Amino acid sequence: MKSAKTFGALALAGLILMGGVAAAGDDVVMIPAGRFTQGSPREPDAPVRQVQLSAYRIDRTEVTVAAFEAFAAQAWSERAWWEPEGWAWANETPGGAGPELRRAGRTTDHPVVAGTWFEADAYCRSRGGALPTEAQWEHAAAGDGGRRFPWGEEEQGGTWA
Repeated sequence: MKSAKTFGALALAGLILMGGVAAAGDDVVMIPAGRFTQGSPREPDAPVRQVQLSAYRIDRTEVTVAAFEAFAAQAWSERAWWEPEGWAWANETPGGAGPELRRAGRTTDHPVVAGTWFEADAYCRSRGGALPTEAQWEHAAAGDGGRRFPWGEEEQGGTWA
């Protein structure tokens, strides 16, 4: 069984919209098909490798507390949004972490936190998408330039990430 580990704010930054066109109003970025260099010689990202990706769309911004809570209000009654292990988890954990933990004292326009992989997967499925693969996420975040960070090679002392 998959672990029901919690995710941070960035895990739900990526909703991959499968096939077709994103729903009206969705703020998504089109990532063209192509090869890119994934990984780095540094741990834990080693090894460097070439990866071929098909074109995909990914959300431009993180999923907000408000958007996730709108999903959560219906999620535990919508079997179609959950993969089998996730549905079993959802039945054992009604409401998941709960809105207080997912909000973590912030306003509803901030990124959602304290969710699980099962919840993130169900959220993406509810929107006709899927969680990004590691390669899709890294490519969308860092681009084609082989940069260590989206802004370049240098760490920013916690001011950017």
